[in-house]
Formats: sequence, structure tokens, C-alpha cells
Amino acid sequence: PATAADAESDYQYTIKNGGAVILRYDGISQSDKGILIPRTLGGYPVKEIGTQAFFYCPASSISIPNTVEVIGDSAFYGCYFSNIQLPNNLKQIDDYAFYLCDNLESVTIPHGVTTIGEYAFSSCSDLTSVSIPRSVTTIGNNAFSDCHSLTTVNTHGDASAYSASDLFYHTNASLIIYYDPETSGWSTPVWNGYRAYPYGTQFYHVTVINGSGQDTYTAG
Repeated sequence: PATAADAESDYQYTIKNGGAVILRYDGISQSDKGILIPRTLGGYPVKEIGTQAFFYCPASSISIPNTVEVIGDSAFYGCYFSNIQLPNNLKQIDDYAFYLCDNLESVTIPHGVTTIGEYAFSSCSDLTSVSIPRSVTTIGNNAFSDCHSLTTVNTHGDASAYSASDLFYHTNASLIIYYDPETSGWSTPVWNGYRAYPYGTQFYHVTVINGSGQDTYTAG
């Protein structure tokens, strides 16, 4: 479990627009220890995790306070944690924010996030499932590329938000995108080269011909 950081001296930070921006974590990080990012630094709410702030941090878990609104470029690049609970007030996930987090298994993007940057979750080799809320309107190129274990993407917005280049490039061959049937732009059983089905779809048979699968389904 995450443990509280030793002191404010563990962090380099600056103040911007009435909030603290973490520039770098200088505390002692060990693979069997967790980090609890403080809600305030210098009396200011922590609103942003800055560029490369936890770059290749080996901590087993990192807890982000709900005060955080922005996770900056490469903020958690190459970290070791297997799960991360993103803060409720988060609005923006920048480029390469969680790139190469090999142990990360699943991600639920909180409602309120509008932007996911390029390569934000790319090359997370153990990532199996992602849930993306309707509030997300912009997703950068290759945001989930090279996630070789990714088999499930749960979406809640229109397909237009998923038009970026190579968004799911080199993911698992079994990847299925599930979408809200009340949203627009999706198609079944294939969308943009990926299997896609509305929520409530029930699979009752799979036929494999020459190594390729063909799904038989019914909307339940």
C-alpha cells in the first residue's frame, strides 16, 4: 500500500495559477514501497504533475490526490506500479504520461477528462482493459499503441474522438471495442479495422477459419 511521503522536501515544485506543480520527486523510491502524493505543497493544492516528475520511479504504488487536474508529459514514464487510480478532478493527460508502464494492468479514465495525449499509454505491455468516458473529445496519435495485452476498450463517447492515427496499433489481435449504442459514428461488427460491438452484445458462437475468427453475436 502507498505510504505518505516523508516531507515537502521530497518534492521540487513551483506555483502556477494558485496551485502547486510538482517538478520532480526526490524522495527515496523502492520497488516494495508506495508513494502518497500530498494534497498540498507550500500551502497550495497540488494541481499538476509536471513533465517527467516521476520518470522511471520504481515505487510499487503511487496515489494521486483528487486535487490534480493535469498529468504532464512523461510524468509517470516507465513507472513500475500495476494499477493507478486517477483523480476525480483530472482534466488532461499529456503526451507519454504513462508510456512504458509495463506492469500497468487496467485504466479507468475518470469523467471530466477531455484530452488524452499522444502515446499517453503506449507500450504498457500488461495493459488488458481501458475505460474511456464521454467527456474525452480528443485522443492523440498512438495513445494506446503497442499495448500487446489490450483486449477490451470500453468507450462512452462518439467515434469521432477516436480518429487519431494508429490509436490501437499493435494491440492484441483479440481486441474488442465496446461502445454506447446511443453514441454516433460506430459500426458493427467492425469499426476502423477493429472488432466493435454495442454494450449488451452477447456472444454465443465463434467460428475460426484458417486462423481468423468470425464472431456470431446477438444484441442482448
